Amino acid sequence: MAKCSTDYPLGLLFKDENKTSDLVDTLRHLQKEYVPKGPDGVSTVLVGGDRLTEGNCRNIQWAFSDGATKEDRLEGLIFKFEDWHAIRNLFEIYHRIFYDGASSKDHGTLLANMTKLRCSNAKQGPHAAYNAYKEFVHKDTTALFLAAAMEHFGLEDVTENPDGFVPVDVNYGLPELKRSWLHECVGQVVDTFVMMTGVTEAASQRQPSTQQRQRQQFPCRADGCGNVYMYVKARETHERKKHNLVAPLDSSPEHASPADQDHQKQHTEARLGFGFFLLNMQDAVMKPPLESVHIWGLAPHNLQVHKNKQNGSGCSTDVLDLQM
Repeated sequence: MAKCSTDYPLGLLFKDENKTSDLVDTLRHLQKEYVPKGPDGVSTVLVGGDRLTEGNCRNIQWAFSDGATKEDRLEGLIFKFEDWHAIRNLFEIYHRIFYDGASSKDHGTLLANMTKLRCSNAKQGPHAAYNAYKEFVHKDTTALFLAAAMEHFGLEDVTENPDGFVPVDVNYGLPELKRSWLHECVGQVVDTFVMMTGVTEAASQRQPSTQQRQRQQFPCRADGCGNVYMYVKARETHERKKHNLVAPLDSSPEHASPADQDHQKQHTEARLGFGFFLLNMQDAVMKPPLESVHIWGLAPHNLQVHKNKQNGSGCSTDVLDLQM
């Protein structure tokens, strides 16, 4: 039989966690009032916050490590950072990349879908309306996946069930067989429209932030000139003015003309991939650490890519590809 929950108001502490003395008083209060004590001594409780709070609390705990008792050493408190902050930052990146306030009349864009679903609160963005925005992104990602599945399997409607689409042995088989067949079909759609391989490889090759990154250099292509430049445009200007040299345009894929690329398709696939990434981040919060470490390993790469690219054009397809 269901029972009503019992609420215990904890009260307010008029302290500023940015001040060391106030944070010390707060941690001592938590240790004294909320850490259970039993016959075996002091137990432990989790104390969560953002990364700055977690770091400051841990430093204070280390500063009290010479205390006479466990209470004095604040050993009843285990500090951790909350996943909610990291996930919210990723939603902010998602919004900056895919939202355009002038795209309401463009079919299939993020803003057009918000209008179609009447999600007016989501238009405020994740900073002002996080819950509404998160709910819309999940709906939008689900719709994009259904559209991708329909295209992959040649279906005209989401309710369509052509003869022979589900094999007879699967249709009348055990739940494990049905689940395996469904996962295989979903995997085909993901492999076709969500390209995560490049990001996985880039994340595994990502250098630690403590190592200094080597910037690419562009030497002058004129014979006998030893000038080296950090930017392509600066090199081209030098070659044109000093050597009257005009190099042919680069024909590599990243410099291909817009006519050679389907930017709408790339944009939609990137949005689908990033949407799946956000869903996986939500699932990782509820999974054991060893199961969620892979998806969490991609988060720093996405944050760093956005940091390096945020000053570029909003239509940059390399940003979209990397974010996937």
